[in-house]
Amino acid sequence: MASTRIFFFRNAESEAAGVLQERISKTFLGHTSSRWRVACRLYLPAPVIVPGLDPIESPIASRALYTLSNSTSPLAIFALVVDRSTKEEAFIAGERELEPIFGKLKQFWILRQTLTIEGLSFKMIDSTVRLGTVFVGSIPRGIVLEVSTADGQPAHIKSLLQNILTGFPFADFESPLFLRRFEQEVIGDSQIAFQIMKILQEEGMLASS
Repeated sequence: MASTRIFFFRNAESEAAGVLQERISKTFLGHTSSRWRVACRLYLPAPVIVPGLDPIESPIASRALYTLSNSTSPLAIFALVVDRSTKEEAFIAGERELEPIFGKLKQFWILRQTLTIEGLSFKMIDSTVRLGTVFVGSIPRGIVLEVSTADGQPAHIKSLLQNILTGFPFADFESPLFLRRFEQEVIGDSQIAFQIMKILQEEGMLASS
């Protein structure tokens, strides 16, 4: 199974994704295999409504619910519940039929924010690269780069990343954050979904407060 690393570049210029896609396609002969779309939603606990009284804070007010759908796994929906006080987490993967249910739980959860990643998937000889722009509403907020290789060799992945990103000022291959992301190998759809949600959460793209 392919080994994957995922990177987020907050300071990438809005046109960087298009330039990178052209480089992958023309310079590295990456074949565009499909469009790539990720949708991530943040839900926060709804206040308890008691007739005749002011709204009461939910007993689970410290929790946040994130859901993610990914065009690479169209039959699945992923969810992450985070307790913002204790930092405890619970992650589940289910069938796509669960997604409408989240939207119907308005008595318990309120949709706070929706974020999307819009981009392309490229197939190369022994690797897959997905590159997309992160949008909060209609506002671009950076780019996500997902790199998967069949052999999983760190040297191979690092060389591929350097070839793709060299010359872009936002790509600092020696920064602590880049190196930490490089060490975070993920395998399979569930781990990829979890990692994307964690990165967006850590980077403040999905504000839970």
